[in-house]
Amino acid sequence: MTVTIDLNAMFDQARTTASSDDNILRGPWVAYLADEDGFVYQSIADAIEDLGDEEEVRIGVARGSAAPTERDGGLRLPGSYRSGDKVFEIETYIDGEGDDSQTAQARYAQALAMAAGLNSAAEVTA
Repeated sequence: MTVTIDLNAMFDQARTTASSDDNILRGPWVAYLADEDGFVYQSIADAIEDLGDEEEVRIGVARGSAAPTERDGGLRLPGSYRSGDKVFEIETYIDGEGDDSQTAQARYAQALAMAAGLNSAAEVTA
């Protein structure tokens, strides 16, 4: 079975849905990978080096007040943020507990794709 995705139709739908509120898709959106205390890592390898491969991490997509900021010599997630500035966050074990689809590597790749898609949709609606 072949699935065809019409990105232009998806962006048209996003534009129509967001037309009543320009802030719905406003970016830039970023994907993040952080430990449970909100310290942000630049890569899965950095997280594994620091935490080991059996620890939990937070993976998400955010913008504005929910995006990581420079603090305490590194990037940190904020303790609070405006509603709507975080669209996705999960906690998962780095190793996925044996399920390749649940690894931090797989989930972070998905978060990066979500952020890219939101940023593309935001450009279309701008």
